[in-house]
Amino acid sequence: MKIRNLLLLSSIATIYLTSCGGSDTSTSSHTLKGAVIASKVKGVKVCESGTTNCAITDSNGRYTLTVYQLPVKLEIKIGQVTLGDVEVQSTQAEDTVITPLDIAEGNQKLAEKIGALIHAIGGDVSGSKQVLDLSNLEQHFQSLEVNNLEEALKSGKSLPPIRVGNRKIELVKEGEELKVKVEENGNTYEVSYNLNSVKEEEKEICNEINEEEAAQQETGTSESTTESSESAQQESETAQQESGTSESTTEPSESAQQESETAQQESGTSESTTEPSESTQQESETNQQTEETTRTITIKGLAYDSEVSTGKATLMKVLSDGSLETIKEADIENGNFSLEVNEEDLEDDAKYLIKVVGKINGKDVKFVSTLGGGDSIKEKAQQDGKVDQEEVPELIVSNVSTADYLFLKSKYNLAELSPDQVEKLLAELKALSLEKRIALSAVIKAYLDKNAQTVGGINNLTDLIKKTLAKLNDDGKLTTSELKELFVTDDINKYVEAIGEVKGDEKLKKVILESAKETNADTVRNFLSGKTLYWNGKEGAPFYYAFTFNNDGTVTSRAYFYKFDTQRWEQMPNEISPITKWEVDSEGETHFWSSENVKYQFNILSMDNDGITGIATVEDDSQINWLSESALLYDRNTYSSLNDFVSNFTNCDMDRFFREIEENNGQVDSNTYEQVMSHCFMWGFEFDTGNKKLVFKYPVFDENGHFVETKTFEVGNYTVDTDKNIIKVTFNPVNYDEEGATYLFGNQDDSMKPVMYIKLVDSQLAQEAQNNNIQMYPAFDTSSSSSSSNRGDTTESEPSPEEGIPPSEFSEGSTPTEGTNTEPPTENPISQPSGEESETNTGEYQSESENYGLSSSTVTPQLGNVLIVMIPDNMKMLLHSSEEAVRKVTYDPFFMAVPPEGESVEGPTSPEETSSMDYETYVCENYIGDTSITFKNPDNSSEEVSVRCENKEVKITYQGQEIDVDDKGFLTSCPMFNNVQECTIAGVDDIGFTVCKVTNGNIDFNDCKYFVNEEKADSLVDF
Repeated sequence: MKIRNLLLLSSIATIYLTSCGGSDTSTSSHTLKGAVIASKVKGVKVCESGTTNCAITDSNGRYTLTVYQLPVKLEIKIGQVTLGDVEVQSTQAEDTVITPLDIAEGNQKLAEKIGALIHAIGGDVSGSKQVLDLSNLEQHFQSLEVNNLEEALKSGKSLPPIRVGNRKIELVKEGEELKVKVEENGNTYEVSYNLNSVKEEEKEICNEINEEEAAQQETGTSESTTESSESAQQESETAQQESGTSESTTEPSESAQQESETAQQESGTSESTTEPSESTQQESETNQQTEETTRTITIKGLAYDSEVSTGKATLMKVLSDGSLETIKEADIENGNFSLEVNEEDLEDDAKYLIKVVGKINGKDVKFVSTLGGGDSIKEKAQQDGKVDQEEVPELIVSNVSTADYLFLKSKYNLAELSPDQVEKLLAELKALSLEKRIALSAVIKAYLDKNAQTVGGINNLTDLIKKTLAKLNDDGKLTTSELKELFVTDDINKYVEAIGEVKGDEKLKKVILESAKETNADTVRNFLSGKTLYWNGKEGAPFYYAFTFNNDGTVTSRAYFYKFDTQRWEQMPNEISPITKWEVDSEGETHFWSSENVKYQFNILSMDNDGITGIATVEDDSQINWLSESALLYDRNTYSSLNDFVSNFTNCDMDRFFREIEENNGQVDSNTYEQVMSHCFMWGFEFDTGNKKLVFKYPVFDENGHFVETKTFEVGNYTVDTDKNIIKVTFNPVNYDEEGATYLFGNQDDSMKPVMYIKLVDSQLAQEAQNNNIQMYPAFDTSSSSSSSNRGDTTESEPSPEEGIPPSEFSEGSTPTEGTNTEPPTENPISQPSGEESETNTGEYQSESENYGLSSSTVTPQLGNVLIVMIPDNMKMLLHSSEEAVRKVTYDPFFMAVPPEGESVEGPTSPEETSSMDYETYVCENYIGDTSITFKNPDNSSEEVSVRCENKEVKITYQGQEIDVDDKGFLTSCPMFNNVQECTIAGVDDIGFTVCKVTNGNIDFNDCKYFVNEEKADSLVDF
C-alpha cells in the first residue's frame, strides 16, 4: 500500500516559525534579561508562549530571551509541562524577574502553593534551599495527565503523583485546602513556602541586573580611560629611558652620588606605585592570550526567496526535549547575515538550525534551515574560521530549506537523532521527496514573490503552508481543484510559473541538489568501479534495477519484478535501462547517460557503505539517439516541416466526436473518428501556436454518462528549434482533476515531469534509419486497417500515466467501425491500470507492447516522419549496496516512514511478506498506542473520526458509526464517502489520519478525506 504521510505535516507546518532575535529595537526585537526565583531555580525553560523560543535558567536562576513583541506571555516549563505563566510588559528587571507571586497574579495562597511545588520538585522538603536544580527532569513529566500545574493548583483538585527519582510528589486536598506532600524513603513531608524570602531575593536580583546594564552602558567610557592610562604609561617609560641615558654619560660626584641614592630611594617608591599598573598589564596580556585561544567562527548566509530585505537571523540548538535554544543572532542586510560564534559554543554532538524572520515585498517571512551537527560546522570552518553557503547549501535559508525542515521534522524526532543521522536522513529526503519539496517551495514563492492572491481563510504565509501540506500528495503534485483552495483561479498559473523559477534559480538549486557532504572524485570512482548497486526506480512497487558499473565506463543493467502468481522474483526481458554509461570526470563531477544518450549530472547528496543517494539532472540533451529503443514513430504520415506538423494539430474537435457518439446511441462513424483523430495530437492534444502552449481537451459526462461538453486546459509549454528540427515540450507539474476528469499525462512518481522531444526526420536521419526499425506509437496508426474495440474494456489496453497513452476505448492501434459500441464512461476518461497488471508492470521505461498490451508494429523511419522521445528531467536515486535493502524498501507500505535505525519495526523483504504483514499491529504499535485519538476535518470541524486500538486491532468511529479495518488497511464500510464500495487508510499516525476511495483496486489519491488531531497539532504549533 502506498502511504500518504502529508497530513501529519499540516499540524507541524509552523514549527519553523519560531521568532528569535536580538535586543536591537530598530528591528522590533526585545531582549529580556531576568530570573526565575522561588530560591534560585536552575534548569527550567522560559518560553515565549506557544513557541519553541526558549531559554534555560542557569545556576543563579538567570535567563536571557529575545522576543519580537511586548507585552509577551512567558511560560515556565519542565519539558512540555508548564509550571505557570506570566505576562511581561517591558524589558525592565522588575518585569522580567519571575516569582511565584507573579505567576499567581498576586494571589498569595496560590503563590505559596506554587513555591512549595517548585521546592518539592527540586528535592527541598524544608522549603528553604537556596538553589533548586530542576535540570534533566523532563522524562518524569512525560506521562503527567495535566500540562499546566498552575491551572491544576487553581482548580483545587487532587492530582495523581509526580515521581522524581525516589520521591513521590502529590497535590492532596484536605478539607478545603490543597497541600503539597512529598513521600521519600518511607517518610512523608508537607512542603510549605514563605513568600517573604522571595521578596528580598527579587530585590537583590533586580539590583544585580540593573547594575550590569549600567556597567555595560559605561563600557565605552571605561575603554577610553584605559587608552589614556596606557598612553601615560608609555610616556613615563620613554622619560625613564631618557633619564637612564643621561646618567650613563655623567660621572657622579660624591654629593651627586648621594643625591642619586636619595633619588633612587625615591625612585623605588615610585616604582612600587607603578606595580599595580604592570600587574594590570600582565592581566591584560593574559586575557589577550585567552581570547586568542578562544577561536571565533563566522557563519555567513543568505535569507532568500527573493532576498529578505531586513530582519534577524538566529542560530538555534535543538535541545534534548525538542525545544530550541538561541545561540547567536544577527541582523539581515540586503538578504545577507553574519553570525560570530565562539567555537566552544558549538557542541560536536548537538544539532543546529538557522531561523530567519523578516519581510519580502512587505509580507512577513519566517524561514528555517537544518544545518546539522556542530562538528561538521567546525570542520568546514577549519581553514579560515569561516563557513558560508558555498560550503553548506543550507546556509541559503529559503523556501526550499524550510520545506526540507518541515518534511524532515514530520518523519523524525530530531531530538532523538544524532547529527550524522540527521544529515543522512536529510540527504535521503532531498532526493526521494524532491517533488514535494519543490511544490511547497513554489507555493511559498508564488505568494511572496509573485503576489498570488490567496482564497478566503488564508491570511498569511503560515496559513498557506498549513493548507498546502494538508493537500500535497505523495507524488508532490497539487491538483487543479486543490490549487483553487489555495489561490484564486486567475493566479493558479503563478504557481506553475513559480515551479519553473524555483528549479531554474541557481541559488535555490544549491539547496535542492547539494549537501554539505563533500565527495572526493577518487572516492566516488573507486566506490562505483566494478560494483553492483540496486535502485527501486518506482517507490513502493515490486520492481527494482541492478546496475553494475563496469570499469570501462559502461553500465550493465538488469530489471527484476515480483511475479505474484509464482511468488518469485523474475528478471524482466528486454527492459530498457535508465542508465547505460557512467564517468567521474577530472573536476570530480559524476555523470550518467541514459539509453537515449541524454547526459545527466549525478548530484551526490550522501555516500557510505549502505550506498549512494543523489539526484540525476539533465545536463546535455543535444546528442539524443533518435533510433534508441525508447524512440517511437508517431504515425506514418510525412510532414514538410515542423510548422506543418504543428499546424496539423491546432484544431482537435473532440466536441464533434463525442456529440456524434451521444446522438448515435454510442456509435461513431469511422470517417468521423479518422477526421477528428488526425487533428488531435496523441488523442486529445492540440498546439496553441499563439502562446506556444500544448493544451489538452477532454470530455465531461453527467452522472448518467451523457456527454455534456469538452473542456480545455494548458498542460505545458513548447519551443521549436528550426535549425535542429526539434520541438521540446515541457509539461506542467500539476494534476488536472477538473470536474472529476483526472488527467494523468506524464505524471511520473520518479520525476518532476517528463520532457517530450519531437524530431522531424531529415535526410541524414532517414539514411541512418535504413536498417533500424522502431516501434510505432501505439493506438495512433490511423492508416492501419479498422477493427472494433469495446470502450468499456479496461483490462487489456489501459493507458500509461508515464507515457501519455490515450484511453482504452481506442486500443489495439485501431479505429472504430460503424456500429462499434463506444458508450461514454461514467468515471474519469483516463484511468490507471488495475489489478495484477498494475502491480507487475512497474518499470519506468517498459516496452510499450509489454506495458500496455497493445499490438504495435515496427517500421523504418522515412524522410518527413516524426519521432518522439520522452525522458524524465531528473531521476531520484537511492542506490543501495544491498539487494536485500532495496527489496525491503520496494515492499514497505510505509516507505519513507520507516523508523530510524535501532527501532524494532522493519519493512518486509518480499511481497508475500507484505501481503501477510499485520497492518493493524504496525499502526497500533508505532502510532496509536493504547489511546483513542480524535481527528477532525480541518475544513469542517464538525466532521470527526476517532481511531483507537483494541488488542492491536484498529477500530474507527466516524460520526458515531463503528467501522472495522482489515489487516491491509481497508475499511469495512465507507460512510465518509457516502458508502462507496471500497476505501482504505492511506496514512495514519498520532497527528493525522487520511482515508481515500479505492477504484478498480487502486487508491484514488484525488478523492481523499484528511483529518487532523487538533490537540496534538496545537501542542506543536509555535508561532
